[in-house]
Amino acid sequence: MTIPRTLAMGATLCSLCFSASAAEYFQLRYNIAGGLGGEVFSPIPESGWIFSGAATRFAIDKITGPDGGKLQIPVTGGVFPLPAPAPPALYPSYSANISNIDAGGSLSIVNLTFGKIWRLASKDTSIALLATVPFGRKVQIVSASATTPQLSWPSPVAPPTAAKTLTSEAFDKVYQAGIRGAIDPQNGTVSGIGDAEIQVGVLHEFGSLRTITGAALVMPTGKYDSQPAPDIGGGNFYTIRPSFQVTYQALARFAVAGKFSLGINSKNKDTHVRSGTWGGAEFALAYLTDFGVLGLHSVYIKQLQDDAGNPLGASRFESRNVGVFFTTKLPGEKNSITLQAMRPTSTRNAKTGDIFQVRTTMFF
Repeated sequence: MTIPRTLAMGATLCSLCFSASAAEYFQLRYNIAGGLGGEVFSPIPESGWIFSGAATRFAIDKITGPDGGKLQIPVTGGVFPLPAPAPPALYPSYSANISNIDAGGSLSIVNLTFGKIWRLASKDTSIALLATVPFGRKVQIVSASATTPQLSWPSPVAPPTAAKTLTSEAFDKVYQAGIRGAIDPQNGTVSGIGDAEIQVGVLHEFGSLRTITGAALVMPTGKYDSQPAPDIGGGNFYTIRPSFQVTYQALARFAVAGKFSLGINSKNKDTHVRSGTWGGAEFALAYLTDFGVLGLHSVYIKQLQDDAGNPLGASRFESRNVGVFFTTKLPGEKNSITLQAMRPTSTRNAKTGDIFQVRTTMFF
């Protein structure tokens, strides 16, 4: 007999279409590769133009849930319709379930930053205005797996009759096809312009101590669709990101630095989900050698507020990362190139994987 594929699963398994529901696709509008490098030894530049280019590769190997383990998405139960002329009173039901989500793929992105620096008359203070435009390519691979639940038949249906009407093997085939069909639209490759941002910063220098107080506005300029599919943009919403960075050159060849950020998001106009406010902290230890700067750095991001209107619930993002960097000079007195590698040590509600970045900074 022909088993109908128009299950009540069409709506039931939509709970697996989590990309459009997760406010920022289980990642944030923040450079988890880290922004601290050998520049911690550089004094405040004179007035002039600045250009920075950063190429980042994020190799995704999994996605984590609220407990740091594999992400699990609930699948509601339902009723399996039988072919006519079977009346609805004889339709079997199946229970709610849990689906395990696996993720892979990559995000390759190039950020081009242009800006202007003005040195004030006090000589120890500068103001910087920067604009960043990202170009990226995302390969998104998502899969779901779940154990097929048992069918429960109404009491008027005798077991032999039920077995002839619908076998467990036939139901398993349709159920698993529904699981795959719900998640498959999220797979694919997309490329284009990402979410651009404008930054302003005030740089102070007090001998061996330097600070940068700034803020960034991230705009939804990247391709985004609320339907489940890969997107370069993070969503149809804005992010304000104030930050404070401090660097202390303790010795001629040793410096420490810290950066603290806050991410405040508006509501996504397409999904009506507001990603909760998050805080970030970066730390770096740098040592100046004869051939460049070697350093260790860490990045910790934690969502401080539940998502609002998210079908997946609080969905609080958290990511702890450690890595290394090396910075050396390019032709020109203040030009440099930095190589960075970062590895997550623990994550929650986050895409996870190794991150590699090459960053250049030039002054004109």
